[in-house]
Formats: sequence, structure tokens, C-alpha cells
Amino acid sequence: MTRFLRQIAASVVKEARTLARDRGGLLVLFGMPTALVLVVTVVQERAMRFVAAPNADLIIVDQDGGDLGPTLRAGLESAGVFTVTSLLDGIPATEESAREAVSHGRFQGVLVLRDGTSAAARENAQHLAERLLSDPAAGPPTAMQAGPASRLSVWLDPVLTAPYVKLIRNVSAGVLQGAEIRLLVEAFTFEMARRASQRLGAALPDAVTRGLAAAPMAAGPGTLLALDAAPSSDKAWTDIPDSVQQNVPAWTIFSMFLIVIPLAGALIRERRDGTQARLHIIPGAPSAALLGKALLYLIVCAAQFVLMIAIGAFVLPLLGTPAFSPGAQLPAAIVVGLATAAAAMGFGLAVGAIAGTPEQASIFGSTTIVILGAIGGVMMPRFSMPQAMREMAVISPLGWAQEAFLTLFLRGGDLASVAGDVMRLLAFAAAGMLTALTFQRRQG
Repeated sequence: MTRFLRQIAASVVKEARTLARDRGGLLVLFGMPTALVLVVTVVQERAMRFVAAPNADLIIVDQDGGDLGPTLRAGLESAGVFTVTSLLDGIPATEESAREAVSHGRFQGVLVLRDGTSAAARENAQHLAERLLSDPAAGPPTAMQAGPASRLSVWLDPVLTAPYVKLIRNVSAGVLQGAEIRLLVEAFTFEMARRASQRLGAALPDAVTRGLAAAPMAAGPGTLLALDAAPSSDKAWTDIPDSVQQNVPAWTIFSMFLIVIPLAGALIRERRDGTQARLHIIPGAPSAALLGKALLYLIVCAAQFVLMIAIGAFVLPLLGTPAFSPGAQLPAAIVVGLATAAAAMGFGLAVGAIAGTPEQASIFGSTTIVILGAIGGVMMPRFSMPQAMREMAVISPLGWAQEAFLTLFLRGGDLASVAGDVMRLLAFAAAGMLTALTFQRRQG
């Protein structure tokens, strides 16, 4: 047993020296994943934020100066999907400067309240109240003809997709409708108070006047009916990752599976230069050499895991993205990482044992990784794929690992909740190792 362990240690040292001299292989294993996680995460940050938590930056130009401007802004902000401001580069925006900012993509829309909008809306409400109270049989008008001063202008970024255009228009219209109803209630209240006072021939008591005046203020949202919203379980409401939650684990997994290139190449070179044939002369040496390679590349995968986590935590925030924090799930994430490393190692050994040339191993291995990564949700979030593609993810070991990481980092899962994915990864690793041992004995 001691001799077998010495053989494994010697194999690890030999493979480490070989890998250290292979600068191209080190670049593939560490440089490429680093570049991918940095570039892709920063590029996807804005798009992922739009998809995961729809948010549009709006700017309001309030030429009116009345009470509709603050009402509109408060209503848009309360919708939870808009960031609203009236400043552009620290100064109040004009219609021209705001439209130019929207056309350059700095904002998704600009809303312009024309001068006199509040006064015109209040006047229209008073006119409608007087008309209906004077002649109830006439019924309400089919439409209120409002002049230009009572209309809201909305200018939108032309690159916005149709759902976002509808979102901005519908929410803005809903806020204005709420303000219009309030103005109508105020107008009817004061008109009824005025007419009641005329009928009585004297002013209404102060208590009645104050009550009527406060009625529109009291009749706000939630006065008569209220909605209590709560999650149906202790899980997070959303399972849509942001760019960091998506890309840090995704490209960590991808970088681990890239070991197929140097690992398979090392196996093929040993066969071609006769090293493997000589090892078969020594009892236990072929298995020890294979286990030595497996152990070394498990260590390489562990180093990749640490590197990607460190980049997500310390480098990506410098580029304007949220920081990656595994939090309390780090121990479980390490288990998933080791299982992923084992699966990647098993895949590399199997490809190296089956392929006839380094070129075959490189092309087949890298192409297979790209395909499995694409259907597994590494390239793009799985939720954005067609249903058929999402169902195909069940055959991808990269998809198993990605789903396990997202369960831990995004949905508050624990080790028990990802046990199925971990077992699948370990089974895949065992199958790859068994395949490599089988082909090695046949070739021996």
C-alpha cells in the first residue's frame, strides 16, 4: 500500500511539472475563465437587471409646478419598477436636455408636465362636477376635451422593447387616473358643500366643512380595502439570478471542465511515446499514474474555484457590478465544487482514454463542453431559454452543477437540497474514471 501511495505521489509531482511547463494549458485553465467571468458579467449586468428585476430610469420635467408633479413622481416610485429623478447632471432637466439624454440611452423615458396642467385638470374636474350635479339625467360626457396644457408628454427610448413601452405607459396612465379621480372627488365634495350651504341659507357648521374637506384626503389607497402580500413559503420569491449570481458559478464550472484539454492530451501523449506501455510492466503503476493525474487536476479545479470566487467578491465590484457573496452557503458550495471538479476530471480521463490524437480530444472535448454548457444554463440563464432547451438540461453535468450553485446562492438552499445534483455529478465522475480504467487495460 505504501508503495502504491508513493507511485501516486510521484505521478502527481510529474504531472505538476509537466503542467507548469505548459503555459498555454495554464492560460486555458486560468486566464480564459478569468477573462470570461469579467467580460461576460459586466456586459450582462444591465440586461440581467432588466430581466431579473424590471427597472427603468425615468426623468420628469415639471413645467407645471403644481401638485400633479409630486403626485406623478410618488406614484411611479411606489410601483417599484422605476427610478425617477428630475435632475440631469445635478441640475433641473429641461425638455430638450431630457429628450437628448433619453435618445442616448441614459434614461428609458422622459415625462413632461406642461405649464398649467394642474390648474387645467382641476378646472375640468370642477366643470364636470357642476354639470353632473346640475343635470344628473344628462349623464357623464363621453370624453373630456382637454387642451394641450392638461396633457402629459412621454418620450421613450426607441430601443425599448414592447413590454417596457407598455409598462411605462400603463403605470403612468394609472397614476394619472388615480390623480384624476382624486380631483373629481374633491370637486364633487366642494360642489355638494357649496350647494348644501345655498339650500340652508347659511354656512355649514365648521365640523361638517372640515369633514368634507378631509374626505378626499382620507379616501386614499387602502382606506376601505387593503391587500396583505406574503410569500407562500420561506423560499425567495424569485429564482431569476442577477449577472454575478449567474456568471461566477457558471464560468467556474466551465473552467473546471476545460481541464479536458490538458488532461486528455497528457494521456494521449503517454500512449504515443510509449510511457503507458512501460508503466504496465510495473505492478499497480498504470492505476497509480491515472489516480495521480486525477488528484492533480482536482487540485487545479479547487484553485480555479477559489480564483473565481475571489474575482466575484473583490474584482467585479470595481467594474460596477454587485459583489458576489456565497454567505452561509459556502461550505455546501465547496462540496458542490468538489463534486463538479470530480465530474470534470472523470470527463477528461474518459476523453483522453477514448480519443486517438490530441487534436481529436481537444476538438471533441471543447465542443462537447460548449454544447453541454449552453443547454445547461452556463452561457445564458436557463429561464431565458425555450421550454425544450430547459428540459434538455437534465442531461448536462454542467447544468447539474449550475442548478446546484443557484439553489445555494439564490434560493437559500442547503446541502440536502442539492444532494441529488451532487450524487449525479459523482456518478458521472465514477463513470468517467471507470471508462478510462477499462480502455487503459485494453490498451495495455
